[in-house]
Amino acid sequence: MTDRGFLLGDGIFETMRVVNKKIPHLRLHFSRMEKGCNILFFPSPQKELLIKGIEEILKINEINNGSLRLTITRGDGPRGIIPSGNTNLTILLQVFDPTQTILPPVKLVISRYFRDGRSPLSEVKSTNFLPYILSRIEAKNKNYDDALLLGQTGSIAEATAANIVFLKKNILVTPPLLDGALPGTSRERLLKAGLCEEASVKPEELSSMQGAWLINALSIAPVTTINHFSMKQSYQKGEIIKNYLFPDME
Repeated sequence: MTDRGFLLGDGIFETMRVVNKKIPHLRLHFSRMEKGCNILFFPSPQKELLIKGIEEILKINEINNGSLRLTITRGDGPRGIIPSGNTNLTILLQVFDPTQTILPPVKLVISRYFRDGRSPLSEVKSTNFLPYILSRIEAKNKNYDDALLLGQTGSIAEATAANIVFLKKNILVTPPLLDGALPGTSRERLLKAGLCEEASVKPEELSSMQGAWLINALSIAPVTTINHFSMKQSYQKGEIIKNYLFPDME
């Protein structure tokens, strides 16, 4: 095994929702994929071939609704850090049956691991996922459902597999990229629709939050607790987020 994705985490991935045999917002996923490939200095796969592959794997596996993961690595390489001059990408498509979209309420704890929003890698959905894995393990060991990572700015960045949206002074806000947030596709959609704004949230502000939700391409989950702070529930705002991101779930 000489694949650099396996040996070094030298790759990226996208997780996408499948609805009626289609990938909603595929353009947003491809845009982030291309930016990630550019940051990692390897070529993007041809979108036409990817689309054909996606259509084929959904058809073969008879997946009408569910999810799909696209993983791209730099491919095989010599021993050591520096890749060879010839890049031969490894591309993996995986499909999965449906899971819950509207998740039960979750309890979060702030992790000891950090995100660095100043680094170009903070914008890459990398296969090197150790900080998130360890954060989730430690959260589970403390009887929490998930963890929040702080940015190097000292403000909240994101959860281990989702962006976070807060209700702050009656306005929906989500951490800016500088605070370490990954540019999630659901996050981007809320911002572009004007339903949410970027704003930093520091741990000491948690007691004043009027609500919080975890969002990603597959699901939404209301947050009930962060550390020892109880999060109020705003049903109206939660419905606005849910109905915009997942209109087929109405």
